[in-house]
Amino acid sequence: MKHFTWDEISRHNNNSDCWIVVDGGVYDITNWINKHPGGETIATLAGEDASAMIHSCHFSDISNTLKTFKIGEIINYKPDFTIYNDRFLSTLKKRVKQYYMDQNIDYRKTNNNLKSILYTSLLLIFCWNCMYFFQPIGVLAAIPMGLATCSLIGSFGHERIHGNLLNHIKTENLFNRIVNNILWGIFIPFMPERYFQYEHIKHHNHPMNPYQDYDVYALKKFVRLSPDIKRKKYNSLQHIYAPFIYGNYIFIQVIAGYITPFFDNRRILKDTGVIGNITMTNSIAFMFHIAIPFFLTNIWWVALCSSIYFFSWQAAIYISSGVPHMTELNTSNYKSWSKYVCSTTKNLKCGHKFYDWLTGGLNYHLAHHLLPSIPKEHLPKIIPILKQTCKEFDYPFHTYDSFFSYYRDHYNFLLKLGNEEVPINHNSDII
Repeated sequence: MKHFTWDEISRHNNNSDCWIVVDGGVYDITNWINKHPGGETIATLAGEDASAMIHSCHFSDISNTLKTFKIGEIINYKPDFTIYNDRFLSTLKKRVKQYYMDQNIDYRKTNNNLKSILYTSLLLIFCWNCMYFFQPIGVLAAIPMGLATCSLIGSFGHERIHGNLLNHIKTENLFNRIVNNILWGIFIPFMPERYFQYEHIKHHNHPMNPYQDYDVYALKKFVRLSPDIKRKKYNSLQHIYAPFIYGNYIFIQVIAGYITPFFDNRRILKDTGVIGNITMTNSIAFMFHIAIPFFLTNIWWVALCSSIYFFSWQAAIYISSGVPHMTELNTSNYKSWSKYVCSTTKNLKCGHKFYDWLTGGLNYHLAHHLLPSIPKEHLPKIIPILKQTCKEFDYPFHTYDSFFSYYRDHYNFLLKLGNEEVPINHNSDII
């Protein structure tokens, strides 16, 4: 059996040359990508450690399948967590799988979510028309349009990058790719799909770690969200100004993606067709959200409406999907990946129709992180199973029923990190 270094493995980091690491084993899955039932999501962590995603995404043991692709092992394997598929996670997966079988539910089907996407997209189009055909009162439509985009990021974009929405569509089908790019450009403007997929899957690997979690990494110059980041004097006010940063976080992330080394290992732009897809989605976004509105109105009206719109959806999606990891400061060292996730991830108002819609299902945050292959419409019914399993294993389980207490805890989280030199766990000199 051959042995490889991380430097060797990291060179095989795109869809046409894809190696992944799982529990110290090295696997060449290049020929499996187009056959994988979950689509190309499996290649997102090409050249990197994919242990967390492999174990959390599959209900059944896939070790026999992996064996056929194994080419060696990594030298001096030192993962972030020593246990990825612990007894808690394997028990949870077994119980959830049995529940779906007993209820005769094909959890991969997403009929209700498709209806939600349709209705929300109609709301977005309606608000767009109000903004640019019914001045000046039309400016009021900018906020509900922003909330519609927030919903579509969850129900459309987030489900797509996890392979939970129309996962039978293959990227090599030109017509389907064009349709996807058009919808992505309209629904989620100026957020490249492949960048979103990579940063989000990395976030699943190790939430709140600035080396893995792009939300923490990209905002590090403005907001201290981890004790691994050196505290700056102005962080003492971050509990006050953070919401204004959240309202621009997508723009900050996109810029950081091009000027920082976070995406260097993945070398996304070298993947076949990626530049074309990014160019097309951004062109569609520019036409729909900037050029056509400018033709219909004027630059000042477009600047006013688009500013309110972009701020609304960026703040809403960050507060609803990023903040669930930022309500309690936890500096403990965990051997178990799943226990760490349970300790750092919270649910938000599960079952509340407005929040279920607004977040596109991301308010079931803990359930999603532990079992990301389950489409959002099938998460609500397994919450009791998750809660009971957490209780049996003495794992944390927290659902916020009040938005006030949710944001209050986040406020205190920011206050503590901004004003105290919390002990640093890792190599903070790099950050």
